[in-house]
Amino acid sequence: MTNGVMLLLRLLVVAFATATIIYAWHWYMRDTAGIVIGALLAVPIAWRLLARPVVDLAHGGVAWLAARPAGARQAGRAFEFESVPVRVQTGEGGLRFRAEDVASATGLKGIPWQGRGYVDVATLEKWLGKRSEPVAQRFLAWVRKKK
Repeated sequence: MTNGVMLLLRLLVVAFATATIIYAWHWYMRDTAGIVIGALLAVPIAWRLLARPVVDLAHGGVAWLAARPAGARQAGRAFEFESVPVRVQTGEGGLRFRAEDVASATGLKGIPWQGRGYVDVATLEKWLGKRSEPVAQRFLAWVRKKK
């Protein structure tokens, strides 16, 4: 049986046990001592029945998250260059900047790598180093400061 089915079965057992305790208290004991005794007996049993499936489901969720591709869970971090957000990813190869964000932050036309997703620092330095516009030089200095 899968963990979800086991959890459902155990929840049904806990619900039945709780209903039985409430029924017994209501019809037979009718005092607060009966409910206290019933709760003292039912709570540890309920915790014992539910502990393992909850832990297994939590572990399954963590394993599922770890199995997802890195790009799906790490969309990057956003920094601001002159009040324009620029998404940046960190990885084994260093910093990578979102190409569309670089284009919108600098306002430069004819960016050769626009639409490629993320661009590394070396490509940015190579292309922006050739540009004479002041915004290109400011952006390049900002990139080097982030590095």
